[in-house]
Amino acid sequence: MTDEMIRTRLGEAALWEGAAEEAMEFGQQALKMARILRRENPTPATVPETCGKVIEEFTDVRIYTELLKLKPSAAIYQDKRRRLEARLEETEVNK
Repeated sequence: MTDEMIRTRLGEAALWEGAAEEAMEFGQQALKMARILRRENPTPATVPETCGKVIEEFTDVRIYTELLKLKPSAAIYQDKRRRLEARLEETEVNK
């Protein structure tokens, strides 16, 4: 089935709903990974198991973003990356 067929069959609103749902599931798995790594709020999940789920949800997000024809912006990426680096450098200076 082509992307166009999927878009036609589901409709734009359902694609946005799917993208939102998958993005939230990705976020939940990322939070679970943080819990595992911090060891402050125990969970029986393991790093390999959770990493697999993070990748699965990220893949689901990618499917919907491709179906919605969303493309990342190189300019926004560079700007946000520079801001992250600046915040980290600022934190180092203030230690």
